[in-house]
Amino acid sequence: MHFLRNHWYDIGLVLALGVGLFLFITKLSGLSGLLWVSLVSLFLHQFEEYRYPGYFPGMINSVLFSSIQPDRFPLNSNTSLIVNVVIGWQQLIINYSSSRQSASTIPPNH
Repeated sequence: MHFLRNHWYDIGLVLALGVGLFLFITKLSGLSGLLWVSLVSLFLHQFEEYRYPGYFPGMINSVLFSSIQPDRFPLNSNTSLIVNVVIGWQQLIINYSSSRQSASTIPPNH
């Protein structure tokens, strides 16, 4: 859990590269392709916020919340993991699954 809490954004970068390669090989189009591209952009965006250059947590804590401990409170590695991975990544997976079900129920144009 400690590794995941401190490196989830690095894992996201690796996943972005994997999904990007998958998209390059399969050449998806339409809604399905758009959802996969948005997943890649989310992974890259989170890597940029939390690793390189990684200023987001400290900026939010000091500017928005006026924290006296901007490196730890209120946005820390636990809350970042929960909000971004548990809620964010899971929501995109749910959206992707529901788009596949919706697309299968749409009759083709004749």
